[in-house]
Amino acid sequence: MTRQDWRSKVDWKQAGYRAYFTRIKNENMFTEEEAHNYLQERECYKYEEEQAKKFRKLILSSGVKDVAYDPEIPVWVKNKKKGIGLDEWVGWLKDYGFMVENAQDVMNLIEKYCGRV
Repeated sequence: MTRQDWRSKVDWKQAGYRAYFTRIKNENMFTEEEAHNYLQERECYKYEEEQAKKFRKLILSSGVKDVAYDPEIPVWVKNKKKGIGLDEWVGWLKDYGFMVENAQDVMNLIEKYCGRV
């Protein structure tokens, strides 16, 4: 067997994950279950951070203009001239994979990812 043969048969992603898992487990003196929980929490945190970045990028691209929610919308999210109403954002955000049903859900995401007034 040549050197190239065995390298092509190794699942490098799985091997890397296993090495990372072992390092986390040994450095923090975790049990197997604690290490799995720790890694799962980190993955959830990374996913939440990616969602926040994606949402902020989308919402700040054109801003929000909605008279009904005007006092509750943070200043840096408002755009009085070319902003989009919250009801219109529902459709846009659904297309990008966010779970929203109405304008209140969009406001909740704004508060969660962009901060309060």
